[in-house]
Amino acid sequence: MSHTAKLILLTKITLNHTVPAGEVLRGRLWFFLCLAQPINAGVFVYDGLMYATQSFACARTVMLTGFVFAFAPLLALTEWRLHALWGVWGAKAAHNIWRLLGSVLRVHVLFEREAAAALA
Repeated sequence: MSHTAKLILLTKITLNHTVPAGEVLRGRLWFFLCLAQPINAGVFVYDGLMYATQSFACARTVMLTGFVFAFAPLLALTEWRLHALWGVWGAKAAHNIWRLLGSVLRVHVLFEREAAAALA
């Protein structure tokens, strides 16, 4: 998508018309969201691997603990002190990092140990 098309799109969907759309594109939030996409892609890949290994209880536990220990505290901090949109996205990114680490642990460490034990 070209820069001009992005500006047109942002001016149509943004509610805050006092901030020029070009500043939204150059802002730190936009850059942060772009950096978070590879992490999100990894989360979705490992979610699929968790389901492929039928690790549904582990997936539930990783999501729940990520919510309790990563997302909720950062969201509370955002509400209490920051009052900024990037804090919400930061909490979501922290939750996704937690999910990615938990899924990697399950698929590459715990599942491989279980498979090796089943073969022995």
